[in-house]
Amino acid sequence: MKNNIRTLSTIIYLMLIVSSTAISQDKTDYLLRNYPNSKELIFPDCPKDISIDSLLQDVTYLYLHIGCFDSLPDTILHSKSIEDLILVAYESSNICILDRLCESESIKSIALSGIPFDSSNVNFQLSDSVYSLYVGHCNFDINPEFLYNSNKVKFLYIEFCKLDSISYRINRNNSLNYLCIQGPGIKNISNNIFSSNQLRDIELIEIPDLNLNDIFESINNQFIKTLDIMFCKLNNIPKSISHLNNLRSLWLSNNNITSIDSSIGQLTKLETLVLDNNNLEEIPDCIYEITNIDYLSLSDNRIKHIPDSIAKLKKLKYLSIENNPIPPENIERLKRLLKNVEIIY
Repeated sequence: MKNNIRTLSTIIYLMLIVSSTAISQDKTDYLLRNYPNSKELIFPDCPKDISIDSLLQDVTYLYLHIGCFDSLPDTILHSKSIEDLILVAYESSNICILDRLCESESIKSIALSGIPFDSSNVNFQLSDSVYSLYVGHCNFDINPEFLYNSNKVKFLYIEFCKLDSISYRINRNNSLNYLCIQGPGIKNISNNIFSSNQLRDIELIEIPDLNLNDIFESINNQFIKTLDIMFCKLNNIPKSISHLNNLRSLWLSNNNITSIDSSIGQLTKLETLVLDNNNLEEIPDCIYEITNIDYLSLSDNRIKHIPDSIAKLKKLKYLSIENNPIPPENIERLKRLLKNVEIIY
């Protein structure tokens, strides 16, 4: 996942885990008194009635285990400083009601990991201040309505959640700039998600049951700049990829690609092409037509020969060809031909 969380000057890490052993106020005061500048405060045992008000002053990044809470503390919701909020739980944790997240005016980035969801806590709305949302390792027995109620989210990550499909409503407000969907089990992603003229980056990872030809057809969006499709059992790069004529970065590693349609040569703005861990036996000539490429990675394929035509890539700075059956004399020739290129072999 591409990390959009900012580097922050003040970090507090509260690990609140259900336990029969309570932390006294004396211990809290001791920590504050002896570690006033600490960037990490870890509470291994903490009841839900602990007072954390004094600990949250001026905190901008909060990691909170919510397994012992029935709802989020007012201190967090009404904080004027917290910008990045990570909420973590386990499947055996209590159901925490999150509907009051809309009350926060300062939180800009929210991550929800391992949160148990049912009909009581899936239909809430995020504050308009939230622009980044991560949802990972969560089980959904019903449709996660909060994903569709997030009107201003620009960066959305859905990773290893038990979902069969992703509805077009996830981007009904045309706000997404970046979308990452990862994890097996998803069999359908609505084509309309990809038509937004605001969407710039797409990552689809470890989704082997998708009909990827339909996906390529649906990503008919001239604004996309980065496309990552990895661990998805993709067999070929289809002709429809030529629609992405503003694409700058294409990552298709760890698939089963054996062929590349010549239309990829129309991606004249492409700068990064990664095809590691596939079943390619040769580099098609159309690749050498993409003269803006400066980063080309072809490791772990079945390529036996690289022709002198690769010298057409005048802007090439990095070439990875390791773990291919390329003879040593071919590699030595490449080193003489591409003197200003870093070659990994």
